Amino acid sequence: MRSVVIRYVPRSGDLADGAAVSPRVRRSRNRAAANTVASVVAVAVFVILQMRMDRPPPVVFFGAAVSAALAVRYARTFLLLATPWGRRRATRHVGDAPHEHEVSVGEDGITLRADGHSRLEPWDTYAGYIETDRQFILFQGSGEPTLTLPKRAFPDAALVTECRRLLEERLPAR
Repeated sequence: MRSVVIRYVPRSGDLADGAAVSPRVRRSRNRAAANTVASVVAVAVFVILQMRMDRPPPVVFFGAAVSAALAVRYARTFLLLATPWGRRRATRHVGDAPHEHEVSVGEDGITLRADGHSRLEPWDTYAGYIETDRQFILFQGSGEPTLTLPKRAFPDAALVTECRRLLEERLPAR
């Protein structure tokens, strides 16, 4: 049985795909959606108050302005977390890693090599994986993505198939 060895320079897009399936990001996205709805409702209430009152106090105008600003901010956060474009844009500040990584997927686990350091992560380190059209994403026990294996790093399609087979044998698909 041979191991699958890939070499690649991680890109910020790899992180964006991992963030799409993160429970932490999902909670933040849902909170931003709820806050957006609450802010829009608050704006509607203040606008209705302005229309019903002959001379609304300044606090009504101020409340409408603050609620509208919050609605825009929460909607922007939601779009950054909910769309592929937004996730790529949000991770752009991370930048691409300057050094090449080498990952070896084998029977004993996954060996990670970068910057002259090497460590073997046994299979029980990971709780599962998913496969996207661009990469394999491996998860910790908490459900957070911990390692991405971009398919662009595999020299040929046979190695992608071999890596898929090893992952299917060792980890549950999510």
